[in-house]
Amino acid sequence: CTRRLLAENQADLAAGHALIVLLVLADPGNLLYLNTFYAESSSLLFLYALLASLLVALAQAGPLSRWLLAGIFSCALLLAASKSQLLFLPNLVFLAVVFLRALKFRPPRTLLLALGSGAVIGMAIQVVHMHSTVNESIRSANLANTLFTAMLPNADHPRELMARLDLPEACAQYSGASWYTPGMVSRTLCPELFQLHQFHLIDAAITFPGMSAKMTFAGMERMDQWIPPELGVVEGSVMASLPLSVPSFARLFPVMNPVVLILMITGLPLLAIICVFWRWSSGQAGVNVVLLVLSVLPICVLAAAVLGDGYVDLSKHTHLGYSAQLAALILLACLAIGRVVHQPFASAGQD
Repeated sequence: CTRRLLAENQADLAAGHALIVLLVLADPGNLLYLNTFYAESSSLLFLYALLASLLVALAQAGPLSRWLLAGIFSCALLLAASKSQLLFLPNLVFLAVVFLRALKFRPPRTLLLALGSGAVIGMAIQVVHMHSTVNESIRSANLANTLFTAMLPNADHPRELMARLDLPEACAQYSGASWYTPGMVSRTLCPELFQLHQFHLIDAAITFPGMSAKMTFAGMERMDQWIPPELGVVEGSVMASLPLSVPSFARLFPVMNPVVLILMITGLPLLAIICVFWRWSSGQAGVNVVLLVLSVLPICVLAAAVLGDGYVDLSKHTHLGYSAQLAALILLACLAIGRVVHQPFASAGQD
């Protein structure tokens, strides 16, 4: 990807790509998941591969090769199938391309077909998987965690929420509980909850927007750990901390003021929109798509995590949001530097 961008005389993007691979993808906050059964490493891999493929595809003027289109289709499908809370991500990428199409940029129809069909098929596979009997306990845990750890503690009118969900008012007393609360696994606490579907909770979140806003902001305040505290990081040690000799952005988030983190999450989409219109041209379509996706992804991942499993394992469920924030900031910095020293970058690309 870096060599192709240099060949297209886009050295600022090539530098941004190389730095993202070096500083973000290779950070222990991401690499640690490669040694686990968690799906975080798969979602990161296929999101990166999809965005890198789009960056290459939209940077070239000629027709796209079948191999590149097949890669985009496969990455979109596998990204949707990697993790249930992220089944919407390929559609987010597709919407970013469509948004640029509304600005009179005309991406190849074959690209739209490959991306859209991969996203739809991957989402269908994930939906079937989510409704399989194998995932019954996971569905129940998600319902309990979402309602009791996130929705009820932030509801201004718990009785109205219970009425909307057609649950007994007595269920409201379990506000703050989770799937791990004694009696929840056996379904003796609020057993009516487990007759619902996650879509019922999403409907309630739409019905009570004030509650949803509080849930989201409370989630932002809890996003202070990129590496979950319960995840072992040192071989042969029991819950040892990451050695000081190993550099990682994960050390920044615990000491970061929550207000700064909230401003980053909410401000990145605005910066990306400004950058899209500032750098608008057909030659910048690829980076504009990547910027839009990376900037919107943190808030989307947070919302999906909170509505999908409440505040349980939030740092793990929002792991991709941390990566997107860092990648977006690095890419924006490289684009800004490239704008200031355009001629040197251009010369480097030609060399």
